[in-house]
Amino acid sequence: MRSHKAAVVLTGRPVELVSDGRINEANLRKSLLSHDELLSRLRANGTESLRKVRRAYLEPDGKVTFLMKEEGEGSALQ
Repeated sequence: MRSHKAAVVLTGRPVELVSDGRINEANLRKSLLSHDELLSRLRANGTESLRKVRRAYLEPDGKVTFLMKEEGEGSALQ
């Protein structure tokens, strides 16, 4: 298959929504999730702070997977 976009759709690759506690606005828009929906799913995962999220992915099945920072792990701004 020559089309990268078509290949991504057909293979169902995860889409990164959060990196180091910061929302990837472009990917969030493409995923058709609102900030409120993302934060609601974060709360359902047991936390309220994006700062604690190392990465978050929208999976091909529609679920959001959160990879949390380890204790003491932080961004350069802390």
